[in-house]
Amino acid sequence: MPIAVAPPATTASTKTSGKYVRWGLLGIVALAGILLGLLAANWPFTRQAIIERLEQVSSTRVEIRGFQKTFFPYPGCIAEEVTFRSIASANGPKAQDPVITIRRLTIESTFFGLLSKPGRIKSIVADPWQGSAWSAQDSTQILQI
Repeated sequence: MPIAVAPPATTASTKTSGKYVRWGLLGIVALAGILLGLLAANWPFTRQAIIERLEQVSSTRVEIRGFQKTFFPYPGCIAEEVTFRSIASANGPKAQDPVITIRRLTIESTFFGLLSKPGRIKSIVADPWQGSAWSAQDSTQILQI
């Protein structure tokens, strides 16, 4: 004769703990969404921000032909055909030939570095323009922190 086995009785504590787990996971997802929103709103690697920073540190006028933001594995950007031109004075000649042109400028940070003040840069790599005074083997890592 078959014996019937009754399913285990569900207790109120099991339902309550499951509810807390769901609310905890929902809170973590909401917090991650808020952090990603803040990071996106204050993203330091925009085309205009990079141009302004390069102009400030080089005292030249900077032009970038191509620009791409990167997020993984490292946050940063890739700027292509970066041209540095001398700034024309009010009574002098117009801007002359480029001081230097970089084929590709790659800037990388870390997510922890983005949250620190001032923001930390992991590396900046400049690949020279072909046919420039640099050789193709001079693709140089300028800065690594």
